[in-house]
Amino acid sequence: MPAADRAEVRHLTVTARARTVLDTAVLLPDGAAFLDRALQRHVRFPQLVSAHSRMLGRHGSAEVGRLLAAAADGTRAKSERILLGLLRQAGLRGWVTAFPFQDWELDCAFPARPHAGAAPRAAGDPDRHGRSGMITVCGPQVPESAPVDRR
Repeated sequence: MPAADRAEVRHLTVTARARTVLDTAVLLPDGAAFLDRALQRHVRFPQLVSAHSRMLGRHGSAEVGRLLAAAADGTRAKSERILLGLLRQAGLRGWVTAFPFQDWELDCAFPARPHAGAAPRAAGDPDRHGRSGMITVCGPQVPESAPVDRR
């Protein structure tokens, strides 16, 4: 195993975080949900791509490639992928993902016009800061603080 895929924890050699995420994602029945959660809290997409490039040809690498392709648009959850799919289908342009707003990171924003939104998140699907619910920011001016809908 390449050195980049190993880490040391309390004097014990273990697989590095990105490699562990990929190896685990292919073993679980809902590996996509596991990968989403890891991207929200523990690893960045480029780290996973690098780890995947080092495991090409190994058992599970094709499935890892499919999981990474699904997450390649910058989304971190299935609900975000649905939202972006709808925006593409409607022909809307000018949006970006992971847009910083105060201490939040919005799922989707239209920076040229201050309109933004977030895909609904279930209680078990928090953002990378551990927050659940939905933030919706709309209108010609972005308000000082975004209301949080916790339905």
